[in-house]
Amino acid sequence: MLKINLLPLEKRRAEKTPLPRFFLIVADAAITAILVIYIISILLKVSDAKDANKDKDNAIKGLAEDVAKYDRIDADIKTVEARAKEAQDVVYRQFRWAEITENIWAVISKNKVWIDKLEAINLRTAQSELKKVRPDTKDIAIGAVKLVCHAIGPYPNFMTKFRMDLKTDPKLSKIFNVININPDYTVEEEKDFQEGSSVSFSIILIGITAAPPTSAGQPVR
Repeated sequence: MLKINLLPLEKRRAEKTPLPRFFLIVADAAITAILVIYIISILLKVSDAKDANKDKDNAIKGLAEDVAKYDRIDADIKTVEARAKEAQDVVYRQFRWAEITENIWAVISKNKVWIDKLEAINLRTAQSELKKVRPDTKDIAIGAVKLVCHAIGPYPNFMTKFRMDLKTDPKLSKIFNVININPDYTVEEEKDFQEGSSVSFSIILIGITAAPPTSAGQPVR
């Protein structure tokens, strides 16, 4: 039978939402909430990615500055090495090895010492030895020789005199103006000598030149 509600609208009982429609509304709301959460998460990830890219850009910029600084330092080092090589060539042209050896033998002849070996040492080793003598120096080693020696007797007095004579020799001091300090020495038995022993030691003579200025006018450190 058809029923008609003749009551005014304000006095009618509120109609209930049909169950299928209610579920549809709830589902739409849930989907909308999920989409909103998903969009927010995407926006947060995009923001994080932008921040990460910004950090990477800053890092790349910093690396580029470091590379440029390294290139400048490397260029300065190469300039110093080239000038050191030029200075070394000048020194070796002025003092040939035969002359150096002759001058060293002249000093030996005035001392109670003999040498087992006389050799040139490379510039890297020479620079290292220079730093031992003058830790704060900016000078550059341009050549060096090493003498392996013996002095008569059990005491280092003849060794000390020989070192001083080498250091103050008028000819040798023009090229080798630095000598290694506090050399290690050992006392060895010498049955063929009246003294019965000798002092074994080594000496390094180093020629140096001042570090040339960089393009900015400051010495290379």
